[in-house]
Amino acid sequence: IDSTGNLKMPAGAFDLRVGDDTDSNAGTQTISVGSISSGSSGGIGIFANPTNGNSFVQFGDGTAAADQYRGYMNYQHASDKLTFGTASTERFFLNADGASYKNLNSGGGVAINMLHNTANYGGFYLNANRPNANDLLGLVSASWNSDSVAEIQFRAGDDTSNKDNGFLQFYTQASSSEGLKESLRITAEGTFEIRSKSSYTGEQNGKLEWWNENSAGIMAKIAVDREGSTYAPASLTFFTSSNVDSNANNGEGDITERLRIRS
Repeated sequence: IDSTGNLKMPAGAFDLRVGDDTDSNAGTQTISVGSISSGSSGGIGIFANPTNGNSFVQFGDGTAAADQYRGYMNYQHASDKLTFGTASTERFFLNADGASYKNLNSGGGVAINMLHNTANYGGFYLNANRPNANDLLGLVSASWNSDSVAEIQFRAGDDTSNKDNGFLQFYTQASSSEGLKESLRITAEGTFEIRSKSSYTGEQNGKLEWWNENSAGIMAKIAVDREGSTYAPASLTFFTSSNVDSNANNGEGDITERLRIRS
């Protein structure tokens, strides 16, 4: 222990130091291991500053200013905010409202709103400031045994000046050989667009079906029957069932076409 109150191991060096070179009750209290301030190549520093209300844990890998905090944790007492950084840049923080990955206010990132009482609400927020129409702004993807089987994509609209419109795309996968295909799109105007996954003819997979309460069979159905690959001519077909418990139609019940509007 030196005359200023620092604990140094080994003596005279700064591989381990507790305290600072001033009155530690008034200045920044520190604990440092392999102190970067001593000129070594890296170290860990813990700083508690009663003046500005910031406490740090810093991981350094060099003596340059930014290299002294290549990785860090910072608690800001005034705002009750805990920040995590890598490559000398803030990446993630927690505060009273929830968690935020990167910085939404800078045009990109993810925020999870976990407000602390039931009178408020929770939310999951994505933000991106990309330049082009149809640019991907964010997505939610699900995989089954590491194979992506479903996905929702959030896309920029066509107003690249105001950047104030957008649309949703829904993807599903019938097999790994087919891959993810767009099944449904909700446009900026609110239109539902059911998408064919290929140019196959016959009844299209995108259709409306009403099933009974125990999924025994289909009570009614509206479908599109594509009549040709070229120009995609199609009929709109309407079906009803008199007996959903029938084994007809591969167990889907006595579903029968009642009306067809041809191309």
